[in-house]
Amino acid sequence: MEYLGRVISLNESYVEDLLKCSHILTDFLKATEYEKSKMQTKLMLLLMKYESKSNLMREVKNIGKTLKKNEDKMSSLIEEMEQIRRNKFLKCPHCDGMGGRMTIKITRDDWVATPHMVRITCPICNGTGTLTISKDLEDHVGLFIRILRDIVRSERIIRKMIQNIVNSFGG
Repeated sequence: MEYLGRVISLNESYVEDLLKCSHILTDFLKATEYEKSKMQTKLMLLLMKYESKSNLMREVKNIGKTLKKNEDKMSSLIEEMEQIRRNKFLKCPHCDGMGGRMTIKITRDDWVATPHMVRITCPICNGTGTLTISKDLEDHVGLFIRILRDIVRSERIIRKMIQNIVNSFGG
């Protein structure tokens, strides 16, 4: 199911972004602590990764933007999956919802070959372009929707935390 692949891909991207967010926020908080404690050597060593504190702040802001993009993708996927659950069918992945495909068939009359367009019905959906989802699959789709909603909520909390950090440090 193409949606499962998209869920997995989005979750992997989300985890990578959270890890990056964690490192950047940890560095930002350390830099703030080093600055307050007048630990200039540690501060300089830490900021070597970013070249300056303003670049570190820019990274903090960028991670918030990245999380927002992930949230938008997940929200879009949630909408698609909710529509599947409501309609109780999904687009046939074999024929891409077309119900079949067109091909050229050549017939010969005497010495003349004549091409004809022939429609071949999809063997998976029997020409409907859709597949009816079972109760089990409907339940799985519901589970994916709940998981994605939880992830979206957590991204919003993290983005709000990032925004609070940026605001409190004059960004």
